[in-house]
Amino acid sequence: MNTRPSKIRTNGKAAVISIGSQSAFFTRKADEKLDEGDFLSALRFYRRALACVPFDSKEGRELCLMIADTYLDMDCGVEASSWVAPLLRPDIGEVGRALRSRGVGWGMVSNGWFYDAAMHRKLMAAGMGTLTISLDGLEASHDWMRGRAGSYSRALEGIRLAAAEPRLNFDVVTCVNRRNFRELEVLYDRLQVLGVPQWRIFTIIPIGRAAQDPDMHLTDGEFTALMDFIAAKRAEEGEGMTLTFSCEAYLG
Repeated sequence: MNTRPSKIRTNGKAAVISIGSQSAFFTRKADEKLDEGDFLSALRFYRRALACVPFDSKEGRELCLMIADTYLDMDCGVEASSWVAPLLRPDIGEVGRALRSRGVGWGMVSNGWFYDAAMHRKLMAAGMGTLTISLDGLEASHDWMRGRAGSYSRALEGIRLAAAEPRLNFDVVTCVNRRNFRELEVLYDRLQVLGVPQWRIFTIIPIGRAAQDPDMHLTDGEFTALMDFIAAKRAEEGEGMTLTFSCEAYLG
């Protein structure tokens, strides 16, 4: 894998490229039917990640680096990130190092399933700069949301590791729904104790699985109470955890 010198980029242009599970973005079967954009594709590879099914990512790696090189040659600033099963890539460390050698910062969003101490050391050695781990409630609520028992304990272990890493720009994200709505106060205290610097809360867009399950959506009263909760916690903020609301352009 070639190594390119870092370049100083001053033209104000920027690009974001994906380093997710390459098949979810770069290859597609001819008979594959998609619904709501790539949501079914993303869901399939998320399920593959939880089932621990490995696959070759050589094509995705080469394409990812080719795209990065193309933007660098245009004097664009480049950031690389992923939200679709990034830790399913057996070459994630190799990709990260190759991007860093080009002067490209990279990070990821993870469900935490594969994020143990060995993975943490591997990713930090490869130059990962940003990380988000999802925590969608206490154990029963989180495991229901993720669809697999044990997801909560693995996510919590990943959060412990990341929160203790001073070199990492780290936060936790929570998808608030009717099952975990009343757990927010406990979650806030728990994340504070773990030393999490920032907690992002969002509500879910009613597409895919979320379109069929009323437990995924807050009532109008619950949504208003959620805004009050965030406002109250932000008013209390000192040197502790920052709480924000992350909107995906859908407010109910």
